[in-house]
Amino acid sequence: MKAVSFTQVLDAAAYALIGERCQQAYIHDIRGGLQAINSAVELLARSVKSPAQNGALLEKASALAHRAMATHEQTVIDIVQGMAPIDEPACTVDLGEVVHEVLHFLRNDAFAKSISFRLALDTGVCISAHASKCRLLILGLNIMAIDALAAGSVIDARVASSGSEALLELKSAVPYSGIPNPSELWAGQAAMPPHEFMLALTSRWVCANGGRIELDSTDLPSALRIYYPMTLP
Repeated sequence: MKAVSFTQVLDAAAYALIGERCQQAYIHDIRGGLQAINSAVELLARSVKSPAQNGALLEKASALAHRAMATHEQTVIDIVQGMAPIDEPACTVDLGEVVHEVLHFLRNDAFAKSISFRLALDTGVCISAHASKCRLLILGLNIMAIDALAAGSVIDARVASSGSEALLELKSAVPYSGIPNPSELWAGQAAMPPHEFMLALTSRWVCANGGRIELDSTDLPSALRIYYPMTLP
Protein backbone atom coordinates (compact mmCIF):
# COMPACT_ATOMS: atom_id res chain seq x y z
CA MET A 1 0.00 0.00 0.00
CA LYS A 2 1.31 3.44 -0.93
CA ALA A 3 2.27 5.83 1.86
CA VAL A 4 0.00 8.82 2.37
CA SER A 5 1.74 12.10 1.65
CA PHE A 6 1.24 15.45 3.35
CA THR A 7 -0.19 16.83 0.11
CA GLN A 8 -2.75 14.03 -0.09
CA VAL A 9 -3.88 14.71 3.48
CA LEU A 10 -4.36 18.40 2.73
CA ASP A 11 -6.18 17.65 -0.52
CA ALA A 12 -8.53 15.26 1.28
CA ALA A 13 -9.24 17.91 3.92
CA ALA A 14 -10.00 20.51 1.26
CA TYR A 15 -12.32 18.19 -0.67
CA ALA A 16 -14.13 17.22 2.54
CA LEU A 17 -14.53 20.84 3.64
CA ILE A 18 -15.79 22.05 0.26
CA GLY A 19 -17.92 18.97 -0.37
CA GLU A 20 -19.75 19.45 2.93
CA ARG A 21 -20.19 23.16 2.36
CA CYS A 22 -21.45 22.78 -1.24
CA GLN A 23 -23.94 19.95 -0.66
CA GLN A 24 -26.95 22.12 -1.44
CA ALA A 25 -25.36 23.48 -4.61
CA TYR A 26 -24.66 19.93 -5.82
CA ILE A 27 -28.23 18.86 -4.98
CA HIS A 28 -29.59 21.88 -6.87
CA ASP A 29 -27.65 20.91 -10.00
CA ILE A 30 -28.82 17.29 -9.78
CA ARG A 31 -32.44 18.36 -9.38
CA GLY A 32 -32.11 20.70 -12.34
CA GLY A 33 -30.91 17.84 -14.50
CA LEU A 34 -33.73 15.58 -13.33
CA GLN A 35 -36.30 18.28 -14.06
CA ALA A 36 -34.97 18.62 -17.60
CA ILE A 37 -35.23 14.85 -18.08
CA ASN A 38 -38.75 14.83 -16.66
CA SER A 39 -39.85 17.62 -19.03
CA ALA A 40 -38.33 15.80 -22.01
CA VAL A 41 -40.06 12.53 -21.07
CA GLU A 42 -43.41 14.31 -20.68
CA LEU A 43 -43.03 15.88 -24.11
CA LEU A 44 -42.07 12.51 -25.55
CA ALA A 45 -45.16 10.88 -23.99
CA ARG A 46 -47.47 13.60 -25.36
CA SER A 47 -45.99 13.31 -28.82
CA VAL A 48 -46.49 9.53 -28.85
CA LYS A 49 -50.15 9.90 -27.74
CA SER A 50 -50.86 12.65 -30.24
CA PRO A 51 -53.61 11.59 -32.67
CA ALA A 52 -51.83 13.44 -35.43
CA GLN A 53 -48.69 11.39 -34.82
CA ASN A 54 -46.51 14.37 -35.61
CA GLY A 55 -43.17 12.88 -36.65
CA ALA A 56 -41.30 16.16 -36.33
CA LEU A 57 -42.55 16.64 -32.75
CA LEU A 58 -41.61 13.08 -31.84
CA GLU A 59 -38.12 13.55 -33.25
CA LYS A 60 -37.71 16.82 -31.36
CA ALA A 61 -38.90 15.25 -28.08
CA SER A 62 -36.52 12.33 -28.54
CA ALA A 63 -33.59 14.67 -29.19
CA LEU A 64 -34.45 16.71 -26.08
CA ALA A 65 -34.61 13.57 -23.95
CA HIS A 66 -31.22 12.33 -25.20
CA ARG A 67 -29.66 15.76 -24.64
CA ALA A 68 -31.12 16.02 -21.14
CA MET A 69 -29.79 12.56 -20.25
CA ALA A 70 -26.32 13.36 -21.58
CA THR A 71 -26.21 16.67 -19.71
CA HIS A 72 -27.37 15.06 -16.48
CA GLU A 73 -24.82 12.25 -16.82
CA GLN A 74 -22.01 14.78 -17.20
CA THR A 75 -23.31 16.73 -14.20
CA VAL A 76 -23.24 13.59 -12.04
CA ILE A 77 -19.72 12.72 -13.27
CA ASP A 78 -18.49 16.25 -12.47
CA ILE A 79 -20.01 16.10 -8.98
CA VAL A 80 -18.49 12.69 -8.21
CA GLN A 81 -15.09 13.81 -9.46
CA GLY A 82 -15.42 16.96 -7.38
CA MET A 83 -15.96 15.01 -4.17
CA ALA A 84 -12.48 13.46 -3.95
CA PRO A 85 -9.01 13.91 -5.47
CA ILE A 86 -8.46 12.23 -8.82
CA ASP A 87 -5.25 11.28 -10.59
CA GLU A 88 -5.14 13.29 -13.81
CA PRO A 89 -2.49 14.75 -16.11
CA ALA A 90 -1.98 18.47 -16.41
CA CYS A 91 -3.83 20.09 -19.30
CA THR A 92 -4.51 23.52 -20.76
CA VAL A 93 -7.05 25.34 -18.60
CA ASP A 94 -8.81 28.56 -19.59
CA LEU A 95 -8.71 30.43 -16.28
CA GLY A 96 -11.56 32.79 -17.16
CA GLU A 97 -13.84 29.89 -18.06
CA VAL A 98 -13.11 28.12 -14.75
CA VAL A 99 -13.81 31.25 -12.72
CA HIS A 100 -17.04 31.91 -14.63
CA GLU A 101 -18.24 28.32 -14.15
CA VAL A 102 -17.40 28.33 -10.43
CA LEU A 103 -19.19 31.60 -9.75
CA HIS A 104 -22.22 30.40 -11.72
CA PHE A 105 -22.24 27.26 -9.57
CA LEU A 106 -22.19 29.43 -6.43
CA ARG A 107 -24.93 31.80 -7.60
CA ASN A 108 -27.55 30.53 -5.13
CA ASP A 109 -25.17 30.69 -2.16
CA ALA A 110 -24.30 34.25 -3.09
CA PHE A 111 -27.95 35.20 -3.67
CA ALA A 112 -28.90 33.86 -0.21
CA LYS A 113 -26.63 36.52 1.34
CA SER A 114 -27.33 39.20 -1.30
CA ILE A 115 -23.68 38.99 -2.35
CA SER A 116 -22.99 40.03 -5.92
CA PHE A 117 -20.12 39.24 -8.28
CA ARG A 118 -18.68 41.82 -10.64
CA LEU A 119 -16.76 40.03 -13.37
CA ALA A 120 -14.01 41.14 -15.72
CA LEU A 121 -12.85 37.87 -17.25
CA ASP A 122 -10.62 37.99 -20.31
CA THR A 123 -10.85 35.02 -22.67
CA GLY A 124 -7.87 32.98 -23.78
CA VAL A 125 -5.91 33.41 -20.53
CA CYS A 126 -4.70 29.82 -20.22
CA ILE A 127 -2.50 27.90 -17.79
CA SER A 128 -1.16 24.35 -17.66
CA ALA A 129 -2.63 22.75 -14.54
CA HIS A 130 -4.54 19.82 -13.10
CA ALA A 131 -8.04 20.98 -13.97
CA SER A 132 -9.86 19.48 -10.98
CA LYS A 133 -7.34 20.86 -8.47
CA CYS A 134 -7.47 24.30 -10.09
CA ARG A 135 -11.27 24.35 -9.93
CA LEU A 136 -11.28 23.05 -6.35
CA LEU A 137 -9.07 25.85 -5.08
CA ILE A 138 -10.94 28.59 -6.93
CA LEU A 139 -14.22 27.14 -5.65
CA GLY A 140 -12.84 26.96 -2.11
CA LEU A 141 -11.56 30.53 -2.12
CA ASN A 142 -14.91 31.87 -3.30
CA ILE A 143 -17.32 29.80 -1.20
CA MET A 144 -15.31 30.50 1.95
CA ALA A 145 -15.23 34.18 0.99
CA ILE A 146 -19.03 34.16 0.69
CA ASP A 147 -19.27 32.68 4.19
CA ALA A 148 -16.82 35.21 5.63
CA LEU A 149 -18.50 38.28 4.08
CA ALA A 150 -21.37 40.29 5.46
CA ALA A 151 -24.69 40.23 3.63
CA GLY A 152 -24.84 42.65 0.70
CA SER A 153 -21.11 42.51 -0.02
CA VAL A 154 -19.48 42.53 -3.45
CA ILE A 155 -16.76 40.31 -4.87
CA ASP A 156 -14.84 41.69 -7.85
CA ALA A 157 -13.28 38.90 -9.91
CA ARG A 158 -10.82 39.66 -12.69
CA VAL A 159 -8.84 37.38 -15.00
CA ALA A 160 -6.25 38.95 -17.27
CA SER A 161 -2.78 38.41 -18.67
CA SER A 162 0.12 40.12 -16.88
CA GLY A 163 3.22 39.76 -18.99
CA SER A 164 3.99 36.03 -19.16
CA GLU A 165 1.65 35.28 -16.27
CA ALA A 166 -2.07 34.73 -15.89
CA LEU A 167 -3.61 36.91 -13.19
CA LEU A 168 -6.64 36.07 -11.08
CA GLU A 169 -7.63 38.95 -8.83
CA LEU A 170 -10.35 38.75 -6.19
CA LYS A 171 -11.33 41.95 -4.38
CA SER A 172 -13.66 41.85 -1.39
CA ALA A 173 -13.99 42.68 2.28
CA VAL A 174 -12.89 39.19 3.39
CA PRO A 175 -10.95 39.70 6.65
CA TYR A 176 -7.64 38.10 5.67
CA SER A 177 -4.92 38.50 8.28
CA GLY A 178 -2.22 37.53 5.80
CA ILE A 179 -1.14 34.57 3.71
CA PRO A 180 -0.70 31.67 6.13
CA ASN A 181 2.50 29.68 5.82
CA PRO A 182 1.50 26.23 4.52
CA SER A 183 3.72 24.70 7.22
CA GLU A 184 1.24 26.03 9.78
CA LEU A 185 -1.28 23.52 8.45
CA TRP A 186 0.78 20.74 10.01
CA ALA A 187 2.08 22.54 13.09
CA GLY A 188 -0.61 21.48 15.54
CA GLN A 189 -2.46 24.79 15.22
CA ALA A 190 -5.78 24.43 17.02
CA ALA A 191 -7.91 26.12 14.38
CA MET A 192 -7.77 28.28 11.27
CA PRO A 193 -10.59 30.20 9.57
CA PRO A 194 -11.78 28.28 6.48
CA HIS A 195 -11.00 31.17 4.13
CA GLU A 196 -7.40 31.30 5.40
CA PHE A 197 -7.06 27.52 5.17
CA MET A 198 -8.05 27.68 1.50
CA LEU A 199 -5.66 30.58 0.96
CA ALA A 200 -2.80 28.57 2.47
CA LEU A 201 -3.58 25.58 0.24
CA THR A 202 -3.83 27.80 -2.83
CA SER A 203 -0.53 29.48 -1.99
CA ARG A 204 1.16 26.10 -1.61
CA TRP A 205 -0.16 24.88 -4.96
CA VAL A 206 0.54 28.07 -6.88
CA CYS A 207 4.10 28.41 -5.58
CA ALA A 208 4.82 24.74 -6.32
CA ASN A 209 3.89 25.40 -9.95
CA GLY A 210 6.02 28.48 -10.47
CA GLY A 211 3.47 31.11 -9.51
CA ARG A 212 3.02 33.52 -6.64
CA ILE A 213 0.33 35.11 -4.50
CA GLU A 214 0.05 38.69 -3.33
CA LEU A 215 -2.39 39.94 -0.72
CA ASP A 216 -3.09 43.61 -0.14
CA SER A 217 -5.29 43.69 2.96
CA THR A 218 -4.15 47.00 4.43
CA ASP A 219 -7.46 48.57 3.49
CA LEU A 220 -10.77 46.99 2.58
CA PRO A 221 -11.69 45.73 0.10
CA SER A 222 -8.63 43.49 0.21
CA ALA A 223 -7.05 42.45 -3.09
CA LEU A 224 -5.94 38.86 -3.51
CA ARG A 225 -3.82 38.42 -6.65
CA ILE A 226 -2.78 35.03 -7.93
CA TYR A 227 -0.11 34.93 -10.63
CA TYR A 228 0.47 31.67 -12.52
CA PRO A 229 2.66 30.93 -15.56
CA MET A 230 0.61 31.40 -18.69
CA THR A 231 0.59 28.95 -21.60
CA LEU A 232 -0.74 29.11 -25.14
CA PRO A 233 -4.44 28.25 -25.65
